[in-house]
Amino acid sequence: MKQNLDVQKLKVLDGHMQAVYALATDSSGSFLYSAGADRLVMEWQLDNHDQMSVIAQATAPVYGLFFLAERNYLLIAQRDGILHFLDLSEKVLLKSLKLSEKEIFSVVYQADMDEIFIATGEGKILRCRLNDFVISAVNLSSSKSARCMALHPFKSQLAVGYSDNSIRIFDLELNHLFTLSSHTFSVFSIAFSPNGILYSGGRDAHLKLWDAQSEYALVNDVIPHMFTVNDIQFFFEKNCFATASRDKSIRIWDVNTLELLKTIDKEKLDGHKHSVNKVVWIPSKNMLISAGDDSKVIAWSFKF
Repeated sequence: MKQNLDVQKLKVLDGHMQAVYALATDSSGSFLYSAGADRLVMEWQLDNHDQMSVIAQATAPVYGLFFLAERNYLLIAQRDGILHFLDLSEKVLLKSLKLSEKEIFSVVYQADMDEIFIATGEGKILRCRLNDFVISAVNLSSSKSARCMALHPFKSQLAVGYSDNSIRIFDLELNHLFTLSSHTFSVFSIAFSPNGILYSGGRDAHLKLWDAQSEYALVNDVIPHMFTVNDIQFFFEKNCFATASRDKSIRIWDVNTLELLKTIDKEKLDGHKHSVNKVVWIPSKNMLISAGDDSKVIAWSFKF
């Protein structure tokens, strides 16, 4: 049976002057963080009339924000290959690491190891210890950019999407396990479902599903958007996920059936005017937040 989903445009969080590429929230969903081409890292207090403050001025456009709940850090990934570690408790910059001559596109945290994995425009995957900020492992499997990463929910495996159109699977020591070749252009977004199915999207406008239990066999291939799939984000509690696209739309899908539940765009719900780059769910507030090339951060209310 199709889920009933009502979505309404709740508010626009104005402040950025150029494209917004990155969003993150704290564990409670009380604070939202945004950043992009204008180099401003903004904090929005969602429980206090959306009060906004600039908490950091980056030294280059920001391509990623990553909240580390265990340490209350915000990681700021820049186009110039610098990764900043901001202590949110004190609003103090703890460390800045120059990790690449090109972009840093993605960071993921492995809690058992207390280490982060970092994907760079040089094609390198780095593993960094958080206790001393030392690089503990490096993998270079492609000369093309490593654009996105996801950790398997119950296997010790890391999936990485590249601009050479492939996805590579590594163990946590960064030993290569599998290469998945089906996309025809760069892979821009990957995410694991709760049951371990890998979802990937890219510039070919395809959404592909890979079964990790069967050595990542391709099990489904759909066209969810007209152009690039920039982001995939799961809302685990409601068995749905959102895709964001260069076609200026957001779409909500049923995890079990891949049925389209809702399209959010300019025509239907006064959505973004240009590419939608990032989305993030805030379940505690029944919100979906989106950010795009139009400099807008938009909050959407949803009701199942």
